[in-house]
Amino acid sequence: MFDITTRDYSILEKYILAGRIKADSSYFFTLDGRYIVYFRFSGKRFTYSVLNYATEKSVVLAISRTVLSEADYPGLVKKLLHCKVYQFVLPPQPQILIEAIFRQLLPEYGYVVRDKQIELSVMMFESMRHKKVALCEAEVGTGKTLAYLVAAIVYGLYEGKERRASPYVFASPMNPTPIIITTSSIDLQQSIIRKFIPDLSRILMEYKIITSPVTAVLRKGKEHYLCEERYADFMGYLANSDISMDVRLYQKLKAKTLEQCDIDLDAYPDIKQHVVRKINVPRDCDRKCPYYKRCRYIDHISRARSDGYTFQVTNHNYYLANVQREYSGLAPLIPKCGVHIIDEAHKLLDAAYQILGETFSSSLTGEFIRILHNHTTGNKAYHKKAYLLTDDLAFHNQRLFMELEKTLPTDETEENRRKNVKFNAAVKQAMRDLQTSLDEIYRTCFQDICCRQLGHLHREISGGIETFLAPKDIIYWLEKGGDGLWQLAAIPTNMEALLYEVLWKGMASKILTSATLTDDTGYGFFKEQTGIGKLSSWLLAEIRTPSPFDY
Repeated sequence: MFDITTRDYSILEKYILAGRIKADSSYFFTLDGRYIVYFRFSGKRFTYSVLNYATEKSVVLAISRTVLSEADYPGLVKKLLHCKVYQFVLPPQPQILIEAIFRQLLPEYGYVVRDKQIELSVMMFESMRHKKVALCEAEVGTGKTLAYLVAAIVYGLYEGKERRASPYVFASPMNPTPIIITTSSIDLQQSIIRKFIPDLSRILMEYKIITSPVTAVLRKGKEHYLCEERYADFMGYLANSDISMDVRLYQKLKAKTLEQCDIDLDAYPDIKQHVVRKINVPRDCDRKCPYYKRCRYIDHISRARSDGYTFQVTNHNYYLANVQREYSGLAPLIPKCGVHIIDEAHKLLDAAYQILGETFSSSLTGEFIRILHNHTTGNKAYHKKAYLLTDDLAFHNQRLFMELEKTLPTDETEENRRKNVKFNAAVKQAMRDLQTSLDEIYRTCFQDICCRQLGHLHREISGGIETFLAPKDIIYWLEKGGDGLWQLAAIPTNMEALLYEVLWKGMASKILTSATLTDDTGYGFFKEQTGIGKLSSWLLAEIRTPSPFDY
């Protein structure tokens, strides 16, 4: 691809004899066996033209006062690639295109040629093509992000070509199958969407390798977005509060006009997390919501779920929640994708613990009590009874986590994030008392708990108690949540087998990459921990690329 030869004089002569090109034309070079560059001298200037002898159309490329030499080939080729007679044709071998992008196109824009990066990209492409799970350890400086983006775009071009050539083309979707990219950090996701993809798309568009821009959409959990129902509810609570802190918060939120501006709460870093948790989209968001038909979050999700995007960029938690839903036969969060690229794969297991495991946070009852107080209706006697019951609930919740703290080993280091706990008789009794208190509130305040938010929290608290009261086939511990409060956490004892069933057993290709996937023995430990080791060897591919930097 982009190969220059200088031996096609006879082809030029054929066109001269046919009268298609003037007789005083001289041969210069041929590009890709398809485009002949020739020139004429008028006595004052040299005119360089190109002929596409597949279409037999020609156009002037450049006019020069002096004759051009071999050193001028690159400049003329660049003009040729941007002229109207140039038509990009996929080379028969995809590896040729990948090599050309890295060795010929990207250096024009300041990128350094790295042999290991090209080797990595080709291996990733082959794994995509053959539906393999690829383990790709790429040390710092290899350029793994660009490697998998180029591999994925080239894969999409050839996959689209094969689909168009299929006899079942009318039954095939018009848009290419989207590709998932999942990472651990929001910074990398933003960099992929705002820098890597736009830059690569622009370069490939300029060289006519693609005819429309590469597109990407950032996917993340609903908790990152504004819920207009909860926001209205919370603002109503603040507006009726006499507490000075609430008054200031009300004025601050009102000044932001969230009901009209961006619903992505990450766009407002000055809004504290405890406030975000009161106004973000809840887990039980559904069609029953009175705001549903005019909800901006639902509109955003509908657009993001379309197959019009080349890449669906997300985080490990959202990605795992999606594959878990697909495995359970539920509607997926992300459109069906044939290739899953898992960057920062060394953090995938931590995300699996969160998504495939269970948590029970001490903050749940506090949220339940706050919303119940805000929705309580009825006379003074009912209000008094409801407040007494919620005080009792708060007491039993506090007692449960105090009893759990008592079981912590005295030699546990402060740095250890996960604290081993025991479910002794006192802990189990505290859990039963918490459930009894919750049941009493449900019987007394049934009408208020019919509120969607309260109903969901009630089910979540009851479900958590049920899970941990009889902890079978789980490994559990105590840890601090994102809000700094204690929470119980658990994972299945058969996590490796579960990951194999949910994640690796499917038909989609999985490309796992990170700077740290191996130990001294190779990929063995990582494969065992993640369940990848259960795959047949012919479904696996492995590569390790060292850093180009000398540390």
